[in-house]
Amino acid sequence: MRGPWERASGGLNVVWLGPDAVIKCYLPRDADEARYERDALRAIAGRVPAPVPEILAEGEVDGWPWVALSRLRGTPLLESGLDRTGRLRAAHQAGEWLAALHAIAAPPSIAARRPNFARWLLDAWPDTRERHLHEGLATAIVDASPERVAAMGLTVGDAVFAHADLHDENLLVDEHGKLTGVLDFGDAAVAPIAFDLVAPVVHVGRGDRAVIDAIFAGLGRAVNRRDVAAHALLHPWAELAAFGVKDLDALLVKLGA
Repeated sequence: MRGPWERASGGLNVVWLGPDAVIKCYLPRDADEARYERDALRAIAGRVPAPVPEILAEGEVDGWPWVALSRLRGTPLLESGLDRTGRLRAAHQAGEWLAALHAIAAPPSIAARRPNFARWLLDAWPDTRERHLHEGLATAIVDASPERVAAMGLTVGDAVFAHADLHDENLLVDEHGKLTGVLDFGDAAVAPIAFDLVAPVVHVGRGDRAVIDAIFAGLGRAVNRRDVAAHALLHPWAELAAFGVKDLDALLVKLGA
C-alpha cells in the first residue's frame, strides 16, 4: 500500500484514502460491525456481478479495529452526475447485484446477527420516529405509521443475505452508468428482501418511477411493493425526504404499490 493518504469526510468511521487502498478504522464500540464487514466481504468475493473491496490487511490498535481494503474504481452514484439513461442502467444493475447477493448463504456471524428481525425493527422505532419528524413528516402521520403498517398486513417474506444499506453513496459507477463496485458491508444481515430494497429504492430511485422499476426488473423476482413501502417507514436509516414523500399514501403511489 502506498500514499499519499487523505482522510475521507463524513461517516462514523475514520477512513483514510490512498491511491490504491483504503484504511477503515472502526470505533471500539463498533468492533462487531468490523467483523461483520470482513465476514461479508470474504463470503461474496468473486460471486457478485460488480466487485467488492479485497481485504489486504487487518488488525487492532488501542481497541480500534481496522481493515485495509483495495480501492475500487468508479464514482459514487450520488456524485456521478449521470443522465437519466445512465441512472436507469445503474439502477437495473443494482437490482441484479442484489439478486446475486441474495442467492449466497450468509456467513454464520451475519446469520446470527439479528435473530428476531421484526423485534429489532420495533426496538428501533423510537429513534426512527424522531428521524422521520426531523425530516419533516407530520407527527400525526409518523405516529400512525406502525398501525398503518400493521393494517397493510406486512409480511416478513424470504429472509436473505442482505447488504441492508445499498444507497447511492455505496454504489460506484463509470461515466456510462455501469456498476463498477459496491462498498460498506458493516450493516450486512439476514433480513427480508423488502427491507434490503428500501435503500436502493429510496436513495437510487429518488421518487423516479422508471428508475424504481429498473431496480425491481434487475432483481428479477416478484416482491410485494407494499411490503417495501412498509419497511421504508420502519427502516432505521431510510431518508424518505430523498424520496420526495410526506406520508404513506404518497410513498405507495411512488412505488406503484
